[in-house]
Amino acid sequence: MKHLLLFLFGMGLFVACDNAPQDATADNGAQTPTPIVEPTKPSDYVALIKADYAAFADKRDAYTRTEAEFEPQGGGGSGKFIRYSEGETLRMLREEIYDNHGPITTEYYFRTEGELYFVYEYSELQENAVRGATYVTEDRYYLNKGVCLQHLNKRNKFAYGQNLDMGKVRSEEIEMDPNELGEELRAQVDEVLARSRRAFGETD
Repeated sequence: MKHLLLFLFGMGLFVACDNAPQDATADNGAQTPTPIVEPTKPSDYVALIKADYAAFADKRDAYTRTEAEFEPQGGGGSGKFIRYSEGETLRMLREEIYDNHGPITTEYYFRTEGELYFVYEYSELQENAVRGATYVTEDRYYLNKGVCLQHLNKRNKFAYGQNLDMGKVRSEEIEMDPNELGEELRAQVDEVLARSRRAFGETD
């Protein structure tokens, strides 16, 4: 009888662990991931980044939001910068560009010390103005100390009138050089920050 009880108890632990909820990712809107105390490998750092992203999303309404319009390079269309700040600290900068082909949105997320840790890019490309298909692309970049740890990409074609829901589209991990891509993203955000300061009427 004692052995039978031990066996049943062990099976109960196995089932409980097997049915435990999975940690969320930054792109599925689920529960906040549990932060890792001492990351030791890239996947640990990515989990921390997702936790930081989720924490920002939870506090978004508490941050100060400011907007400034600008004219996109090359002319045509319209653009807007949106800042989310905590006091004097920039926590997220969003760049929106609208033209005849569809919107392009890029979001840059920063830790309190100013370190870039996550970049999200979203674009829609309309095949033509009259009942054409729409091509949607999403890219997510996870960074730590200037190194890109992971690049995830989603792409999908939607028929005219179809809901542009990317929630069920699978992400593909893109092979890249972590240091090289990290350097490109740092240069990109430096350029965007400079343009945003001019749009807000500030000096570099």
